[in-house]
Amino acid sequence: MSGHGPAGTSGAGPAGSSAPPPRPARPREIRDVVVHGGADPEVLVVEQAVAGTLEPDGRPFAFPGVLVLRVRGGLLVHVRDCLDALGAAHALGRLQAVAAALDGAS
Repeated sequence: MSGHGPAGTSGAGPAGSSAPPPRPARPREIRDVVVHGGADPEVLVVEQAVAGTLEPDGRPFAFPGVLVLRVRGGLLVHVRDCLDALGAAHALGRLQAVAAALDGAS
């Protein structure tokens, strides 16, 4: 995924690729949320799953992720958003295109 907008909304396969174009993903909910504290009172680790539908057919998708949040003085000062990239590619119907792109990069 290219990082230009919501997951699956931009970026095609490599030039000359026969990969299908990405389908827009519509995140609908964040679920399975588990919050973990730690030794640093400013830092929270949040496990979650993003779920939604793929357009145009409404096929559901879901994939897990982790957020690392730093809160200082009541303000969110840092966010790191990590996701299972291959799991997301699979959920969005792009795993074969990603694997082909990775195979061609070696």
